[in-house]
Amino acid sequence: MEQILGHLGFALSATVRKRRSKYSYQGLTLALDEVEGLGSFLEVEAQAEADIDEPRRRVLKVLGELGLDESIRSSYLELLEEKRQLNACVKREQI
Repeated sequence: MEQILGHLGFALSATVRKRRSKYSYQGLTLALDEVEGLGSFLEVEAQAEADIDEPRRRVLKVLGELGLDESIRSSYLELLEEKRQLNACVKREQI
């Protein structure tokens, strides 16, 4: 796949390394990601057809049971870039 992307003109901008463990719970799929340089993240998915309110309630209920209320919409790549920029600013301030 990397060769195909390279031949199509895509350039590698970054690599995100993660380890994912998947779980099933009450009809939901939970993916626990350990992302190198960022830490742990949980993704919770529910299958929805026409009505998304009921699956959304189930997801929010499980997140509440786990004591999680923060939602992050950024990709791991975006988070790593933000962290890199923050670290660069801190290093400049220390000089």
